[in-house]
Amino acid sequence: MQKHPNDSVVLPARSDSARRGRVYWLSLVGIVSLLGSLKIFLGGGETAIPETTTPSAPASPLNVVPVSTRSEKTGLTDEESRRMILGRWETYRDGRRVLDVRDDGAAVMDVQIEGLKSLVVGSKLKLYIAWTIENGVLTFETTGGDPQSSVDLLNSWYGNRREQTILVLDDKTFRVPDDDSGDADHIWTRIAPAP
Repeated sequence: MQKHPNDSVVLPARSDSARRGRVYWLSLVGIVSLLGSLKIFLGGGETAIPETTTPSAPASPLNVVPVSTRSEKTGLTDEESRRMILGRWETYRDGRRVLDVRDDGAAVMDVQIEGLKSLVVGSKLKLYIAWTIENGVLTFETTGGDPQSSVDLLNSWYGNRREQTILVLDDKTFRVPDDDSGDADHIWTRIAPAP
């Protein structure tokens, strides 16, 4: 037995192999502890916040949901306007016009022209139209029609594209500015909902 220099207790003598085993054991515990600390530090281990109370991810460009803006005129988003405009509408201006707006971005307008214009372009027309609504603006683009010669003549007078801010759009009425005269709004009345 060997006496410890600071104590009067006599300790058993250690062999070199026992000392090496103790150093090895302490080194192994230290390395495992260090690896555990590194794992937590790098985000792969246990944290002080349980998984059930982990806060949601902060806003970033990758997880922000775009907010649809509403039209100042109608109070509707473009998506709501696109759904609301579907169906059959009619108006009277130089005759009766019936507009069928479909959900595939196409529309058909049947026009019965009265008055002097009917002598030039004919009394009945069918217009094929592509339509979109973006930022509260309705765009109609004439893509064809019958009789084609009358459609070509109208396109030469008025152009084949109209962009109009939607002023009113609800279950019964659809109103846009009258670009031709500027005097009154162009008012359409729903006569049938979308099929």
